[in-house]
Amino acid sequence: TFLPNLRSEYKKIEQAPDLEKPYVYMPLCFQPERTSSPQGGVHVILPFALETVSSSLPSGWTIYVKEHPSQWMIRTKEAYSSARWKGYYERLALIPNVKLVPIETSSFELMQKSKAIAVVAGTAGWEAMLRKIPVLNFGYTWYRDLAGIFNVSDPESCRIALRKISDGYQITDTEVIDNLKNFDEGSIRGYIEGAVEKQSSFTHEEATRNLARGIIEELQIV
Repeated sequence: TFLPNLRSEYKKIEQAPDLEKPYVYMPLCFQPERTSSPQGGVHVILPFALETVSSSLPSGWTIYVKEHPSQWMIRTKEAYSSARWKGYYERLALIPNVKLVPIETSSFELMQKSKAIAVVAGTAGWEAMLRKIPVLNFGYTWYRDLAGIFNVSDPESCRIALRKISDGYQITDTEVIDNLKNFDEGSIRGYIEGAVEKQSSFTHEEATRNLARGIIEELQIV
């Protein structure tokens, strides 16, 4: 289309990142989706989270922001919507020390060279932790209590976390292994989505039985 849209607006303000300078990487959530609503709370409005990080940055640090590729492929695609309204990216770019990077930029490269990653309860936080990258987490995601995850909600908590990170905090190999062990022990082998069933080694009956057993055990604990 030749009409203004999300892609054209983004392209006008994107900038190539300098990966040699200190920065926080914040990949945007695909929206609407459960990870930001309801799990993100008030930070379902992503600019709120971005402003919080911006106001808490150590001197000389930048925030690199990248759109979720699925945002332009699913549901409203490149059209404006309640999740990405006209002027949305321009609004983000006005936040101090924020730069939107080309959507083609490798998320894993941005993640690996960052000082920290900021997420609103997204999968990228889990991926960062596995790479020993500290995580600023806004929201109530399933991995929020693991080592290396800083749960933040306001400038003060974010400032404390970033100060610790800038002072040299690093996730250790032992913490990653412990996180995986805790994940394994706290997991139920099953699924609730049909798409997963096609890839799983569990039959529908086995998955249902495992889920039911897990629910019953939790109820007994309570």
